[in-house]
Amino acid sequence: MRIKAVYENGVIKPLQPLGFKGKEIQIDIIIPDWLLEKDQGHESTTPMRKKIDDILGKYARRRPTITPREDKKLWHRHLEKKYCS
Repeated sequence: MRIKAVYENGVIKPLQPLGFKGKEIQIDIIIPDWLLEKDQGHESTTPMRKKIDDILGKYARRRPTITPREDKKLWHRHLEKKYCS
């Protein structure tokens, strides 16, 4: 199941109420790197990413984490605008 939630003062709050079968569940949360502060005590950037960012200089930027399906849809939309408009 995929849900939307808000992070507020250390608490993650779902936008809609959810009913769970147990008192405790384990969830996976994906947070794009560009939303995190840089000085959190761990380095999430790989050495290869660092080299690429150094080469790109001011043009280096993080893409939000998206699914391959969403990425493909965005690419197709770009190509349609570029070649079919």
